[in-house]
Amino acid sequence: MSNTINVKAISFRSFKKFLKKLLANYIFFVVILLFVGGYVTTFFLFSSNYIFNDFIPSNGYSRGCIKVVEEDTQLLYDMKKLYNNHKSKSILPIYFINMPKQLANISSVEDRKQLFINIILPILLQNYDATLKERESLLYINNKLLSRPLVDQDFLLIKRLAFKYKVPIRGEDFWDYTNALDQLLIKVDVVPMSLALAVAAKETGWGTSRFLLEGNSLFSEWRWDNEGIIPKQRSRYKKYSVKKFRTLARSVASYYYNLNTNKAYVDFRLHRASQRNVEVELGSTGKLEPNNLARQLFNYSNDPYYAEELIQIMRKNHLYSYDSMPQIDNNYNKMCFHVL
Repeated sequence: MSNTINVKAISFRSFKKFLKKLLANYIFFVVILLFVGGYVTTFFLFSSNYIFNDFIPSNGYSRGCIKVVEEDTQLLYDMKKLYNNHKSKSILPIYFINMPKQLANISSVEDRKQLFINIILPILLQNYDATLKERESLLYINNKLLSRPLVDQDFLLIKRLAFKYKVPIRGEDFWDYTNALDQLLIKVDVVPMSLALAVAAKETGWGTSRFLLEGNSLFSEWRWDNEGIIPKQRSRYKKYSVKKFRTLARSVASYYYNLNTNKAYVDFRLHRASQRNVEVELGSTGKLEPNNLARQLFNYSNDPYYAEELIQIMRKNHLYSYDSMPQIDNNYNKMCFHVL
């Protein structure tokens, strides 16, 4: 009887060892398969030809940013080729975390300028659309005042945007909220695409400035400490630096917020509001005039000719064409690049 038990025990242990070995081999096989699959996928994804010729026009979507080696100038040339073949006036959904340093190596000035515009335009459009949606919700409430009473949701929206855009609400009665609404309609508005592009081009030398390459600073915004990028020409007695950002998108968001909240740009906002004529009904707001608004940025730079230089940049490079409400082309897939 004991011999039978021992045989059974030995057989069970042998079978158990066999299962462990089988499982180990299976796991090893899966790991090898994943490694090979990942290598092949990475090879294709890091090939800019694949990215622009196959992935972007296909039906798949990117869940994260593809990291591209800095020396890969082919990425920019393929991007130029893709835009040249893009017949629609809509914008391709290609987003860059940072500005490629290789942009400065593009020999053609016109090509370099156009690539710079193509890189920052989708990011500008994101902020443009987000701000415009906020404004439209406020215009809806403003128009609603003429016909029916506001509801709690309307008051909550005014309160949330008032906090965001630094508009004080003195009390909790109806007139406190309508006064805040009037101020919000002055502050919550877009920057003409042509003007934003011109400021970015001017401040970065069309994508080649130190502040941009070191800190994603598209608009050379200042901060009053030494925590940013210290300008080389700064006097040792001064204490200011240029803001740096983790991404280009954060730089654009900061620029929008700066123009819409900073006391230095009250004239800019008032001129913009007068162009809009906030008393008109939703959907009938006036068109913004970028040249006039450029002349209200006299506090943005110490250069007395700054506004005229912006106007020249807009005229010479035909940037006004981007003010005609460009849209992201939904026929193409979103792609994000992080240039190492």
